[in-house]
Amino acid sequence: MAGAALALSAGPALAKDSSALTDYPQTPAPVIAPGTSGQVVIGLKNTSPTEDVIHDSVPTYGDTGKMYLSMYTDTMHGMTFADNTLTPVGNAPGPWSCTLNSDRTGLNCVSDYTGVLVPAGGIAQWQVNVTVPPSAPKDSTLTAGPILLTYHYNCVVSYVTNMSAQVRTGPAAT
Repeated sequence: MAGAALALSAGPALAKDSSALTDYPQTPAPVIAPGTSGQVVIGLKNTSPTEDVIHDSVPTYGDTGKMYLSMYTDTMHGMTFADNTLTPVGNAPGPWSCTLNSDRTGLNCVSDYTGVLVPAGGIAQWQVNVTVPPSAPKDSTLTAGPILLTYHYNCVVSYVTNMSAQVRTGPAAT
């Protein structure tokens, strides 16, 4: 989850065109055979000529700006998270501190990152590790979403964008 903001005053303001940040899932979707674990990359593409920036100015209500990412796999035929990590790819924002829910279908992460969220015309991507259950349909595409990236500042959610993830199941593990 996370947010984007441009500095227009002492605190952050919404980006001029928040719709410029679009879902950018890994393509082609990674192949993870039923009964095995693997890596999935999620991301955002900035279709605007301006950068979205997350600021660390002194907030009015004492709530410093934080990014949150919430991802759930419960719509993906029993897929779960293999661990509690969300790893920035390249120069994507991070580091992240994450917790798994009790059935490993929800990953909730927070970051104190400040700076450029997605460069103008660029992409930001993060990697998660998932496990595909042996009972998952073979040779199918499983989709998770929405993955929520939000930015909280002064006790208010000031920005929200959605991402998705896809996994292609191959033949069963042998």
